[in-house]
Amino acid sequence: MKKSLILSVFTLVFAFGISAQSPDVQLDKQGNYINSYGDLLTGNLEFSYASGQLESIYQITDGLKDGDMTVFYENGNTKEIGSFLDGKKVGEWFNYNTSGALESVAFYKDNQKHGDWKVWDNNGTLRSVMHYQNGTRVGNWLTYDENGQVIESVNY
Repeated sequence: MKKSLILSVFTLVFAFGISAQSPDVQLDKQGNYINSYGDLLTGNLEFSYASGQLESIYQITDGLKDGDMTVFYENGNTKEIGSFLDGKKVGEWFNYNTSGALESVAFYKDNQKHGDWKVWDNNGTLRSVMHYQNGTRVGNWLTYDENGQVIESVNY
């Protein structure tokens, strides 16, 4: 009976997420999330501010960030949304200011900047457009003023 109860609790922890508030969650020297026994973790990993407000949620597979990630400001608004694949940033990433307005959209491929990046100011005005290819600046980068007029153009 006792063995069955322990197994049930263990199963629930991994089915519904791993809390980083537990001293059992650690990062090893290779950057993998492990428990105190050195086992690689799999599940949802949550971090909280000292206030108790949720700070971030990561999906972890075999100790690595693998899947969706969301980071929050202490006021509860979303700060950043992105994805990982085998511990590396991939796909489209969104960053927001403390009020919840979109600040930037970025793209990653295999942990490198890749694709179009855009940045907006606090008024929602597009301020810059940048392009990357496998971590290298490419193409025509544009900077805009508060009225949406191009004020700088640089070719890479």
